[in-house]
Amino acid sequence: MAPNMTRFAAAIFWLAASCGAIGAPACAADFYAGKIVKIILSTAPGGGYPDYAEILARHMPRHLPGKPTIIVQNMPGAGGVIAANYIYNKAERDGTVFGLVHRAAVSTLPLFDPKGVFYDTAKFGWIGSMNSEVSLCAVWHTVPVASFADLKTRGMIVGGVGLGSDTDMLPYIMNHLFGTRFKVVSGYGRATDINLAMERGEVEGRCGWSVSTMRAESQSWLDEGKLRLLLQVSLTKHPSLPAVPLLMDYVTTERQRQILELQLAPSLMGRPFMTPPGVPADRLALLRQAFLDTIADPALQADAATMKLEINPVPGAAIEQLIAKLNALPKEVIAAAKDAMQKTEDIDVRR
Repeated sequence: MAPNMTRFAAAIFWLAASCGAIGAPACAADFYAGKIVKIILSTAPGGGYPDYAEILARHMPRHLPGKPTIIVQNMPGAGGVIAANYIYNKAERDGTVFGLVHRAAVSTLPLFDPKGVFYDTAKFGWIGSMNSEVSLCAVWHTVPVASFADLKTRGMIVGGVGLGSDTDMLPYIMNHLFGTRFKVVSGYGRATDINLAMERGEVEGRCGWSVSTMRAESQSWLDEGKLRLLLQVSLTKHPSLPAVPLLMDYVTTERQRQILELQLAPSLMGRPFMTPPGVPADRLALLRQAFLDTIADPALQADAATMKLEINPVPGAAIEQLIAKLNALPKEVIAAAKDAMQKTEDIDVRR
């Protein structure tokens, strides 16, 4: 079923009308014909982000004028910061390179901890996201943790990818705001490695686990009762999980609410694709239109259903607006959220 279009999508189609109409008659097929386009991916192979990158690379060439070849280049590290730095500072700015980067790394992390961040999120060319997300905290079935109260008394050891990832940032902020007792073992090369660590007993669970990814990767665990869903760490509940508690329901102060709204806003952008700054406007418009056309393609829809990937598109213009809103937040709100990230004594980096 083709996804619904919003007014943002309509605006994108208007912008992307034809290269000739905006003064660059050869910028479409003549530019992309015979080219190789790279998607820089901030993870190693395996997991939700790679699945979305690979399905796009497989189907988008049919919808981009000139039908270029699209390949995925993995660039993991620092929860997305390494890939984001590369895309912003070193990648070609002609429309032949774009990226899929951990959402926290290109939204809230630069506000909280700009060390090592050499990019301005407002200057990326936002193409769009194939879905918005709801994140979960889940625990392995043998671990005696069954409620939010248990997280505040016994606590739980969770795996993390790196500082720019939800797997790390969400437990830290819950520890500070709610007194939970998460211990984060950080530095797994990819999120699927955390799943293996749960099976081995190396960690007890995982937070910042997107509903769509969990179902794609681990539906059999859910069916067999090997996972216990503890908490939805999002602004709203996933419609299919009405019985799983929502973190926002435990908010008791305005300060908690403001900080969580800032911290959880990246979930609205799902898994964002973006170009380096400086890509010509007409070429960015082509990429945006091709992106939306690809998502609406019945072949991609069927492929996504087979892979159990949720398709709930967010247009590039909507992500652009979200980034602008985050960057315009009052300094005191950002400072309070940053303060909530300082409980770093519970970090254990894997060697």
